Amino acid sequence: MLYGVKVLYTYTVGERDERFYEISIFTVQAESFDESFEKVEKYLNEVHTDSYLNTNREAVKVSFEILDSFSICDDEDGITEVYSAHVRNTSTLPEEEYKKVLTSQCDADELVPLRAL
Repeated sequence: MLYGVKVLYTYTVGERDERFYEISIFTVQAESFDESFEKVEKYLNEVHTDSYLNTNREAVKVSFEILDSFSICDDEDGITEVYSAHVRNTSTLPEEEYKKVLTSQCDADELVPLRAL
C-alpha cells in the first residue's frame, strides 16, 4: 500500500537562534502506518546530517519530527489527493495573521542563511 509521511524539519542558524521550518511529504510503500513511519525515520537518519556550516560559516543545526502518516488512494476519476489536514486557530493571533503564517513561504533571499558552504 502507498502511504504519505509528513515531516517537519527545523533549521536553527548560528548563535542568534534564527529558525526556519520545512514541511516535506514522502511517499512510501509499506504494509502499515507504523512501517511507513519506521521506513521514513530510518531513511532520514541515514541521509540527513545534524548540522552543517552555511556560507557565513555559521553552524546550522537540523532536526526533524515525523508528524503524520496517511494512506494514499486513487479516486475513482483518477485524481489523487495526496494530503489534507484541518487546522484551527487556537493561538492568540488574529485570523488574518494566522492564515498568513499558514500560507507564507520564504523567498530566495530569506533562505540565504540555509545555504551550505
